[in-house]
Amino acid sequence: LGTGTLVATGVETGILTINIADPLAPTIGEGIITAGTDYATIETQAVAAGSKVFVTFTDDLGGRSFFIAEKKDGESFTVRISTPVIDEAHFDWWIVEQK
Repeated sequence: LGTGTLVATGVETGILTINIADPLAPTIGEGIITAGTDYATIETQAVAAGSKVFVTFTDDLGGRSFFIAEKKDGESFTVRISTPVIDEAHFDWWIVEQK
């Protein structure tokens, strides 16, 4: 397959690799909530109002909860936690669109 869109009823794979074709619109990446704060804003043109944004923290949040506080269509999304962190809190994120 070259360029274009693959449409299939089902896809089975052993490994999924996401290629960041547009550096201004990545659909996967990493983020950090810096010490003393309770949010991080990720800039990506790939996000839309209806996007599903999945977040996995790779540091212990110490019982804090988190959520996607805002999605700005074509600009950014914000991950917020319930109380400010003492140390940096790293996370991975992935944007999926639904049709």
